[in-house]
Amino acid sequence: MQKAKITILALAFAFIGTLTTQAQVKSNAIKWNAIGALSGQYQFAFERAMNENLTLQLGAGLISRGWTFTGYTQKTSGFIVIPEARYYFNESMKGLYGAAFARVRSTNFTSTWDDTSTQDYGYTQSRFAVGGGVVLGVQVLAGDVFVFDIFAGPQYKSVSSTTTYNDATYSGSTDDLWDPSPFGLRFGFNLGAAF
Repeated sequence: MQKAKITILALAFAFIGTLTTQAQVKSNAIKWNAIGALSGQYQFAFERAMNENLTLQLGAGLISRGWTFTGYTQKTSGFIVIPEARYYFNESMKGLYGAAFARVRSTNFTSTWDDTSTQDYGYTQSRFAVGGGVVLGVQVLAGDVFVFDIFAGPQYKSVSSTTTYNDATYSGSTDDLWDPSPFGLRFGFNLGAAF
């Protein structure tokens, strides 16, 4: 009878230990793009582990920034969506990873001058960019809850834009100024929580 009690107690402790170990495995994370917020891009992401190495992440956010200086005003508004597949080289949700992503970004840029001349040099430019790329990153779980995610890599984007001038007599072009090379660098630093 004593052996049976000890065996049952040992099995109970083993079962509790298994539950505790499984509870420490994180399958989800919610993250905030800290660098994007500094430039007026307020983006959040949700990451979900699919197996021991692969995760899927969906990031989305709003873009809102602007400034005024001695009669000159600029405003940008829009949205961004970034679906991403990540492969963690050791264990999903933490450590070194490589990722492939797609990117959709739509913005409206408005520029106005409070000028006393008769010509209005203000304009509105609508831009739509579609692209993708790859990144290499590291995600750290601190205290088994807090997420620190840093990444960088090359990206390609195709941009279409239309410009509408406030004064129809003005024929200047802003396309070269606001449509840079289709190749670029994507980098970021996310903060969040795993659960």
